[in-house]
Amino acid sequence: MKEIDPFVNDSLLRYLNLNWLYTRLYENDWFYIDYWSFVHCWSGFLLFLFLLRLNIKFKWVTLILLLISYEGIEIVLRFMRINIFNSEVFTDTSTDLCVGMIGGVIAQIIYIRKRKFYKRELNFWEPCF
Repeated sequence: MKEIDPFVNDSLLRYLNLNWLYTRLYENDWFYIDYWSFVHCWSGFLLFLFLLRLNIKFKWVTLILLLISYEGIEIVLRFMRINIFNSEVFTDTSTDLCVGMIGGVIAQIIYIRKRKFYKRELNFWEPCF
């Protein structure tokens, strides 16, 4: 496991002690998995549950647009030299999108299985799980 050097020494990540999230777990020409991948999976999971709860018609399109928007914000902040994130490679950005969608798939599977055994319709303020 290799760690990426901080993009800038006075980065916000240094003060928050989040550099350990950049530890590479697996890398090849197509995929790049680090601890941030788990954060992206969790965020895709929670975003999809939120979309289910709001009864959004096009859940998957909305989820992918939200994930792409977040990655776009990361790219713009790096381009503007606002040092919130360490620099990433393109494979990391594409992997973050895929992993976020996997989180949404996990949420969908759990939601469908729960609905199989729990037939009552939930009111708006009850949680999905």
